[in-house]
Amino acid sequence: MTVDELRQKNQEILDRFIHAGSASEERRAIWAEDAVFELPLQGKVFRGREAILQRGRDMSKQLRRFTLTNLTFFPLLDPNMFLVTHGSEEEDVNGVVTKDRFAHIFTLKDGRVVRRVEFHSRKD
Repeated sequence: MTVDELRQKNQEILDRFIHAGSASEERRAIWAEDAVFELPLQGKVFRGREAILQRGRDMSKQLRRFTLTNLTFFPLLDPNMFLVTHGSEEEDVNGVVTKDRFAHIFTLKDGRVVRRVEFHSRKD
């Protein structure tokens, strides 16, 4: 497989990953068992697929709706790494709607996400 083919395959995997629910079976299939999910602005690190999926289940309980906007993939020099940006509109269980901006750095290995670093901020 060429570098370009690997990059394209990995981007397709990430597209499925981003559009899947945070605790879905699709995400379970794509997270590596020993994956790491970092939220540096919150000082949080989740280690291992099960801990990451539990965090997703906990977050899902707080949301009534989550809509992605302006999804963009930026391939990095390493075909296994991407910067992914997007916006969101979220409605929590109390009906409060917020808009956020996200930037993620993803690292893949053998078709699975092994590391995700997420930065996000509220839009004013």
